[in-house]
Amino acid sequence: MKRILTLIILFSSFATFAQDCGTGFSELIVRIDQDAWPYEVSWEVINSESGTNIGSGENSVSDTFCIETNSCVLFRIHDSYGDGINSPGGYWVYLDGVEVAHFSGDFNYLAEHSIACEPGTFCSSALPLMEGEHTATFEDAWYSFSPVLAGMYNLSTCETNTCDTKIWIFEGCPGSLALTEFAEGTYAFNDNEECGLQARTNVMMLPGHTYYIRIGDNVDACPGAINFNFVYNGPIVGCTDVNSCNFNPLAPADDGSCIYFPNPLCTGPDLEFDSLAFVNSLSLTNHMAGNCDITEGCVTGTGMRQVIQFTSKINNIGPQDYYIGNPSNQPGMFSVVNCHGHTHYEGYGDYRLYDMMGNTMPVGHKNGFCVMDLCGFGQYGCSDMGISSGCYDVYG
Repeated sequence: MKRILTLIILFSSFATFAQDCGTGFSELIVRIDQDAWPYEVSWEVINSESGTNIGSGENSVSDTFCIETNSCVLFRIHDSYGDGINSPGGYWVYLDGVEVAHFSGDFNYLAEHSIACEPGTFCSSALPLMEGEHTATFEDAWYSFSPVLAGMYNLSTCETNTCDTKIWIFEGCPGSLALTEFAEGTYAFNDNEECGLQARTNVMMLPGHTYYIRIGDNVDACPGAINFNFVYNGPIVGCTDVNSCNFNPLAPADDGSCIYFPNPLCTGPDLEFDSLAFVNSLSLTNHMAGNCDITEGCVTGTGMRQVIQFTSKINNIGPQDYYIGNPSNQPGMFSVVNCHGHTHYEGYGDYRLYDMMGNTMPVGHKNGFCVMDLCGFGQYGCSDMGISSGCYDVYG
């Protein structure tokens, strides 16, 4: 795209910024009022269809670009320290003189805004979701839902699609995680359900929370619309006696299912590592290590590193749920202070690499984000972690 460099004088109205971008093009202005730590902030403008970078900046005050009229772009701003732009600073984005994005304060590590995009294209412009039958007119469509009733909600693409669909549910707009094909950072996720290539989640949702739902496919498998159904399945029920061996901490109502020792069913959860998923996913890639990678021990040195990628799938083949909880009720089981900016569940898996002589090699490790049900019928997610009996967790 043609880039126009301008000398901008600030007035009370940004209409004075107008430049002639020519027929078929619109003017996009990014203005940054930095705080006392300008070196922490960087930003970029990305074309949503091609993924190409239209413009970017570090420590900049303002910049102007010409973009195709009605083209959908994404503005992303980063703060390396994780506290946004402190008062009195802030950022503004203008499209043809009209303010389309503005924020001042703590946006953590990342904030993003979609500009001139169809509603639902990004999490930041998610469409409100109601119960019933729906059609996502394009892949990776975003919806938001704020439940009135606590309980289990079923979201399904089964029986109404033939292409390979996926469902992601988040507890907040995930920023750059929106681009992932896997489960990292989600509240719940499902790929293939018992209905073939389609997806189904049955998850607990609570009032006072807004959940963000992404309806998509497996690497562009669905060229057109995706049909899905969203229904309330009722309140969570289960054993509410903490002295039983099948106590359900999520259930407000008892269903009479409590069992006690020496009942033979009181054998607890049984976690099984899926070796086939591990072997089939092994690959070797190169990765330019950043400071966060080294701080958290993911790699052992700076620069370009060779990294082994693999998927961990954990099946709970036992008769009882594997219940973990969350950092509030189990603080000793989690790392909450790290440069990734989100909680890590500690000690879920131990991975070691050996050389041809059987000696342990000094390498990094695989971080876990959270443990959740990904089989479609479970009840645990990132806000209350675990794996239901007969269910599984996958970490791509």
